[in-house]
Amino acid sequence: MAVTTENTYTGDGSTTRFAITFEYLQESDVKATVNDVTSTFTFANATQIEFNSAPANSSKIRIFRETNTDEPNTTFFSGSSIRAQDLNDNNSQVLFRTQEISARAFDKTGDTVTGDLKLKAASIVFEGVTNPDDVNQTILSTIEPTNNDNTINLPNASGTLPVLAVASTTQITSTPEELNKVDGYTGNSTNLNTVAGVTPGTAAASKAVVLDGDRDVSNIRNLSATKVTITTAPTNASDVATKDYVDSISSAGAIPAGAKGPDVTAVSSTKWRVNSISTPQTVDSLDFATDYGSNFNHAMMGDVTVNSGHSITLGNGSVLTILG
Repeated sequence: MAVTTENTYTGDGSTTRFAITFEYLQESDVKATVNDVTSTFTFANATQIEFNSAPANSSKIRIFRETNTDEPNTTFFSGSSIRAQDLNDNNSQVLFRTQEISARAFDKTGDTVTGDLKLKAASIVFEGVTNPDDVNQTILSTIEPTNNDNTINLPNASGTLPVLAVASTTQITSTPEELNKVDGYTGNSTNLNTVAGVTPGTAAASKAVVLDGDRDVSNIRNLSATKVTITTAPTNASDVATKDYVDSISSAGAIPAGAKGPDVTAVSSTKWRVNSISTPQTVDSLDFATDYGSNFNHAMMGDVTVNSGHSITLGNGSVLTILG
């Protein structure tokens, strides 16, 4: 039959008296803690103790017996009388202490802990089954606490906890949901570094290119492409100049036949700007030097009519090729 050696309660912020349901020899053998901290009390009577102040709401109260066995309860001398009460008290002293040890001891075949397990400068060692006796072990230990009390909670889920390669006190602030977003990623740190420090809309060496909120990007030195498609065509020369539809298309060398569409023939130049007009247009003048940029050779794709009496202006050294 189980023997009671302690009582536990939960504080409500107002109650100060709590019952003792176990036997004891001396009042000094009765101890009490509130939230694992030793607390002072007085005996209201033989079966109740009273705290100096009410334990806080939801606090953990533990009242327990810890029988003193430093000295026998009664010492017998030669020629002295022996009383039954003294013999019983000495026997109870040993019995109570045995009960307390039994109630708080671990059974090596398996047991249940109902209170906090405190290890001081110690580790939990898991022995291997195949090679026991300190050959193969897993040791569960901690880094010396220096920042008050730390709490580590095990998740309410089955699985395997990951381990770190080196000891660290850095907390991982990402949530599991955030970490799961990279599930399946097969790249490495070099790949991730290509997006580190990227400014949207500005190209940088050895970095990924990210468009800004207007889908623009600047600072690209050279851009190679097999085909560039302009989805919104300009309606006139002024539209081209103000909206920058096509005046950014250039070639560092010769533009081969068909490179900018079926109506473009092979031309030989060091730098070209191709101005595409999707529908026939009639304009008073074409000023390539102002509207399309000087120092470029120009290829005009589409039908453009310049009104009688007006002019076509080219920049110094420029050549105009009209196709279509």
